[in-house]
Amino acid sequence: MWKYKETILGPAGHNEPPPTCSEDMGTKNIIPRGVGIGVASVLGAGAMVAAAPLALTAAGFTAGGAAAGSMAASMMSSAAIANSGSVAAGSLVSVV
Repeated sequence: MWKYKETILGPAGHNEPPPTCSEDMGTKNIIPRGVGIGVASVLGAGAMVAAAPLALTAAGFTAGGAAAGSMAASMMSSAAIANSGSVAAGSLVSVV
């Protein structure tokens, strides 16, 4: 168990830092951390772009407008009530 003093000075007062997990297991990082994060970000962004049409369809937004009884219809109804009976041009509901 490491104590505060041993963490700073290393075990038994040696002037060495404590070993890291990769040193304990004898492994090396093959891919630098920045590259791995970049690849994960690109893959995540691609997945989001691919999932957006599916999510909009599931919410009730169709090519012909909002499907009856869907969340999209509820959003359009709320927008119309808030704007005295009509959906404002350029609003999120009218654009999607």
